[in-house]
Amino acid sequence: MLKKLLIFLLFIGTILHATIPTQVTVTKLYVATLDRAPDIEGLNYWVDDSKLSLEQIAISFFDQPETQKKYPKETSHRDFVKSIYENLFKRIPDNDGWDYWEKELDSQSIQLSVFILAVTNGALDDDAKIIKNRTTIALTFALSGKSDTTEASKILEDITDEEESVSKAVEDFQLDSTVISSTQQDQIDSNSPIDIVKTETPNEETTNEDKKQEDIPDGLILKESFENLRANNGWHVERGDVTGDHGIVWDTHQNGLEVERGIVSATIDGDVHAELDAHHNVTISTQVNLKSGSNYELSFYIKPRGKRNQSDQKDTSAMEISLGDNIVSIESDKDGKLTTNFDNTNMTIISTSKDSDWTELTITYTNITQDSNTLTIKGTGADDSYGMLLDNIELRGEASDNQEESNTQLSNITDEAISSKVQSVIDELEKIKIELSDVESYDGDKLKQEYDGVKKRFDDVKIAHSTTNNHRRIHI
Repeated sequence: MLKKLLIFLLFIGTILHATIPTQVTVTKLYVATLDRAPDIEGLNYWVDDSKLSLEQIAISFFDQPETQKKYPKETSHRDFVKSIYENLFKRIPDNDGWDYWEKELDSQSIQLSVFILAVTNGALDDDAKIIKNRTTIALTFALSGKSDTTEASKILEDITDEEESVSKAVEDFQLDSTVISSTQQDQIDSNSPIDIVKTETPNEETTNEDKKQEDIPDGLILKESFENLRANNGWHVERGDVTGDHGIVWDTHQNGLEVERGIVSATIDGDVHAELDAHHNVTISTQVNLKSGSNYELSFYIKPRGKRNQSDQKDTSAMEISLGDNIVSIESDKDGKLTTNFDNTNMTIISTSKDSDWTELTITYTNITQDSNTLTIKGTGADDSYGMLLDNIELRGEASDNQEESNTQLSNITDEAISSKVQSVIDELEKIKIELSDVESYDGDKLKQEYDGVKKRFDDVKIAHSTTNNHRRIHI
């Protein structure tokens, strides 16, 4: 089954949230693009002197004579995909992955440089191990002062997913095995399938009451911007119960929730938005406690997504949003013009155009008839990977006592307690990883149950943190 990889969309010119290059990440570009280790002079130029982001460097590689010679204009996208897989993993792609990437490149949905970064950063299992080893030996080569391009290619020939292959290459090419710092080694190891959440150090002057006021303003029952779910440009699918950037827990049901940053569209504020079609239509829901007989206002931002280079084909971005029995259907025509349909006479809808073709919809509910309601948002268009974009959900009104108590509990989680819980969850994840490494086969259902339990505790840890430096996840 085709696994979604992390796709980083690059922008020529100004990049609002560009990745700062390091010797490690640029070394990976050398390995992936040129199938060789860098020389120290070239490495230092790209990292220190070029003043380019990593994404811009990946693009600039294709302006270099060496790259153009390696991939002449007549190179087909299928052959290009094959070459990059062989450079990185010493294997050809599986058929599904091969077809997928060929289609994305043929349709010009992504650039060649984007594809390289996506495959490099999305590697799992044995592929991640071999990237780790090839990056380690390539960087060791450069930092040892080697510069011969023939040796730079030859040193990668026998590197496998076994660490012994690195040790042998260090000895054969007389390299200094101590030149890579511990920080650089940690960055190389970051392609591990098990990833860790790291949070920013909070401002010591910020009190719990300040956090409550910031996260749960007066009259605001629910707020969601998805900002904590994606730290880098690209996309991925969240599955299971997902805790958003203001402590709301969403059930992502069968198909998960696609989260995007800097890949399809700019956002109105922040950097991250969701999409309601992750190869299949997405459904997310959460429970809200309301007061019967009260009035409520639900607002959210949406944007129909057209197929890449086919901006007039946005008619598959239909969606539905419901609060209890109050259902609103939203459809888009090919040009992105929205129409709404609903039957309840106690509802009114206001549509407001925003920047970058986003639209804010505000639904007013009068005399709500239930104390507890489920807020459900789902894509209803074609299952074609092009769904409605969604951001900035807010529900305002008079919360029930239970909802207010829940908000207070969320705001009182201390950062010290969170750090302790993060470490305990990391320890559990590492334990599972070690146990799996000791056996040749394992019960997939049992592993999934273990993972679901750990992930739920991990989601609890993330509740009070709306900013994440590095968001990672387990892939099963």
